[in-house]
Amino acid sequence: MALPKTYVDGFHGADKINEVFGFKNADKIPKMEYKTFNHVNLEISKLVVNGTTFSCVFGDLEDEEAIPTLKLALMFGVNYIHSAPYEYYDRFEEVAGKVLKEVPRSAYYISTKVGKYSKPNTFSYDYDFTGEKTRHSVEKSLRDLGIQYIDIVFIEGFESITNHDIIFEETLPALEALKSEGKIGIIGLSNDVQKHNMEMFKEVLGRGRGRFQMVSFFDYKIKDDDWEDLSNFTNEQGLDLVGTSPCSLPYKIRGVQVKE
Repeated sequence: MALPKTYVDGFHGADKINEVFGFKNADKIPKMEYKTFNHVNLEISKLVVNGTTFSCVFGDLEDEEAIPTLKLALMFGVNYIHSAPYEYYDRFEEVAGKVLKEVPRSAYYISTKVGKYSKPNTFSYDYDFTGEKTRHSVEKSLRDLGIQYIDIVFIEGFESITNHDIIFEETLPALEALKSEGKIGIIGLSNDVQKHNMEMFKEVLGRGRGRFQMVSFFDYKIKDDDWEDLSNFTNEQGLDLVGTSPCSLPYKIRGVQVKE
């Protein structure tokens, strides 16, 4: 099996894992498998790091446990970190920054989100799609993560508003400016699991044709026919699709056709 572009000699590999963590048989663990998007040309591991797992959602986040766990996942070949700047995710980005300073930047892809922000110390949210907030959020994520470049930024929470002009007049232009400055790469659209509306999702994607390159879709209850509908639509739009619904379907990656 060919090594992915994110493989870094001296960081990855069973011998290095044994050395760093004191293991004796890391070579016995199955090798990571990868899938390649068609349009954005990223080769992503079938297992990914989701910020929720390393945040305060499930209790206090202890650096002593989180830091080695995240580093081990990356050394084993997990090469995609999916994050967001919510209050409870913010802690994750700070912790991730402590890990990433010791990880070659070419060894992973990382994404974050703009538009949806949690209220302090609660699980309720505010939504802000202004260009000023968008730029502030991305630059804060860059500082917290300790990196110069974010591979993917998703706009999330558009279902909370009925007039989407601000997405096209402020949010997207702010992200496109950040992209031209070399601070971000791919621009995507993500649904809000609490409010998702498939027709609205498709409407915004259609209106933004050519300005979005990727779609992230999450729903605890999504059915296979809903997934196929969205998959066909994104196919027609020339978009790559990531689905992360944990209950009704496994982690999926789709473009026009996924290259195995």
